[in-house]
Amino acid sequence: MPISSAYLAISYPFLAVILYSVQKFYLRTSRQLRLLDLEAKSPLYTHFMDTVRGITTLRAFGYISDEVSKNVRLLNRSQQPAYLLAMVQEWLNLVLDMIVMLLAAVLTILAVRLHSNSGFTGASLVTLMSFGESLSGIVIYYTRLETSIGAISRLKTFNATVKPEGKEGEEMVPPENWPQHGNVELNNISASYHGDEPDLALDNVCLSIRPGEKVAICGRTGSGKSSLVSLLLKLLDPLPDTPDEGMLIDGLPLNRLDRDVLRQRVIAVPQEAVFLPDGATFKENLDPSGLSTPDECKTVLTDIGLWDFVQGRGGIDAGMTSSTLSGGQRQLMSMGRSLLRRRARAQKTTGPGSMAGKMEDQGGLLLLDEVNSSVDQDMELIIKRIIETEFDAYTVIAVSHRLDMVMDFDTVVVLDTGKLVEVGNPRVLASTEGSRFASLSILPETVRLSCHGVIPPPKSLKFGYEAAGVVRRVGSNVTKLRPGDRSVFVGGDTFSTVVRVPELLAQKLPDDISFVEASTIPAVFLTAVYGLIDLGRPTRGQSVLIHSGCCGVGLAAIRVARMLGAEIYTTVGSEAKVEYLNKTYDIPRSHIFNSRDASFATDLLQETGDKGIDVALNSLSGELLHTTWKCVAKWGTMAEIGKRDLHENAQLDMSPFWQNRNYCCLDVDQMRAELPEVIDRILSFVMNCFSNRILKPIRVDQVFPGSAVLDAFRHMQQGKHMGKIVLEIRDAAGK
Repeated sequence: MPISSAYLAISYPFLAVILYSVQKFYLRTSRQLRLLDLEAKSPLYTHFMDTVRGITTLRAFGYISDEVSKNVRLLNRSQQPAYLLAMVQEWLNLVLDMIVMLLAAVLTILAVRLHSNSGFTGASLVTLMSFGESLSGIVIYYTRLETSIGAISRLKTFNATVKPEGKEGEEMVPPENWPQHGNVELNNISASYHGDEPDLALDNVCLSIRPGEKVAICGRTGSGKSSLVSLLLKLLDPLPDTPDEGMLIDGLPLNRLDRDVLRQRVIAVPQEAVFLPDGATFKENLDPSGLSTPDECKTVLTDIGLWDFVQGRGGIDAGMTSSTLSGGQRQLMSMGRSLLRRRARAQKTTGPGSMAGKMEDQGGLLLLDEVNSSVDQDMELIIKRIIETEFDAYTVIAVSHRLDMVMDFDTVVVLDTGKLVEVGNPRVLASTEGSRFASLSILPETVRLSCHGVIPPPKSLKFGYEAAGVVRRVGSNVTKLRPGDRSVFVGGDTFSTVVRVPELLAQKLPDDISFVEASTIPAVFLTAVYGLIDLGRPTRGQSVLIHSGCCGVGLAAIRVARMLGAEIYTTVGSEAKVEYLNKTYDIPRSHIFNSRDASFATDLLQETGDKGIDVALNSLSGELLHTTWKCVAKWGTMAEIGKRDLHENAQLDMSPFWQNRNYCCLDVDQMRAELPEVIDRILSFVMNCFSNRILKPIRVDQVFPGSAVLDAFRHMQQGKHMGKIVLEIRDAAGK
């Protein structure tokens, strides 16, 4: 060993002190930066996962650009501590390299000054370089270990601060057939999500539910409806001082019941259906526990109306993704799971052979949380039928905003800010002046029906857009109508015995058309004629797609398209409507598609040889609007008559414009206000077509007296009507 190495060895203790000081200084900074790095990335990851889950909704409402901008902001913010951490690590590397360089310089100076052997000096330098690399590696890896322990520290903090769900004293396992009756008792129950009494989700709730009773939970947003369901599943705990007898199901205290057993015995259907990861089969998603046979699963799928859909996609053993199902179909799958569980419980209790039957004298508890929030009327009827037939012996507690469903329940419970404010029969409460339930049921329903849930209600609600009647008086400048003429017209607030409209908005009615038939004409034929003839302009033999072919506009558009000699394609929502269009209008079944999901696009393109549609009259919204837009052929036109995406300021894919496709919008209400001369021209054309029997009135589904306006709205809500629903309003003399 050269003499310089001996002198160099003296520096090792000083070197150790320097390295200790450097790593201590470095770790104090890097640990905090590592924690900041982890904290900064959490919002980014959360936003990314939320975007992935809601990508369909974001695309439908045109919020993609907003979410991309938010992602960029979160990404930039997350990189700030990461950049600082990387710079601190580079500083550590630089300091360690400088220490090694200093040692090499000292060694060289000593070797020169002391005239050491050159061979030994070279060997010492080589040894020093390898020693420096080892030294740097030790310090770097040690500091990285210390920095990475920050993640373990977060896990330790999480484990220390988050209390386990289970509590001491919750070991009670009820009998195998519990709950047998479904009796629920809540006595002065209060609960909070944060454990703070001033911030209560439920406040002194007292409720007694009899076995087999059907109870609806209503209230405004944030009133505590879902909290009540969570309480019964022990997803929300009552305040700590709640006695055991405060919450009872079939006489057993919830405070003592094992949580896992409780959730296995009580059947619950959440508002948002949960599915297994993509690739799991339909059967695995329907029966995650694997307790049912394929035939039993097929029976349930048939009962909930999804077997044809599943069979068309390869059967119950085919892989699926949740995106292949519409919102309503996902909810039906959840109801199917509950149905399988009920039948499995029936088989376990009464023995084999009862799987498809009812549990005689055997009840239970079914919890439903907004199960009909994303379903159409046909699917809601399926859910109602399942509740009435399969769960007739069960106690059913359902949270619902759909008040037409609530009316079928035995009891309605109204909550407000966590307090129970009203209990009673829904039909009695709805007709009681001053009732809290009546205030929830009448006005919101009227606003929702009048505006179709698309736009906020105006300050002064006015109902009615089209009508027919006898002219009583005319202005001095009116020339085409006289008192006593039968007329048809458009205008605002037509749900009245007397309506005043400009001359341009009215036309004389042919003698062979009744008032009932005439009242169905203006809005639908204005839309159909302007949308197809003025905007679409199809020539004879070209193809036309008409969405919702059995609604008023759909039937009118079919008649106009038939008059133009166009080839008609349409979509409907039920088999009954397919039958009607096939038999009444002779539209081939191969030209009638499903309007409930995007499957119509595949079938339509197949029928048109991948060419697409020359003219599309679109009333669908969201993702289905974009799907329709992709089905338009080159040089084709899409006439938009829906309003939801317009009011939501949704975005439209621009790429189809490269192939000379046209996108046009139509709002007859604005036309009435701003272009009455166009209304006059189209109505005159339509009345002339009726006089010459080129066109005929569309189907009248049902006529209601003016006093039954609410019944008419509720009939329309069911979604089964075809054509128009008419209100017949007469004055005191019956005219």
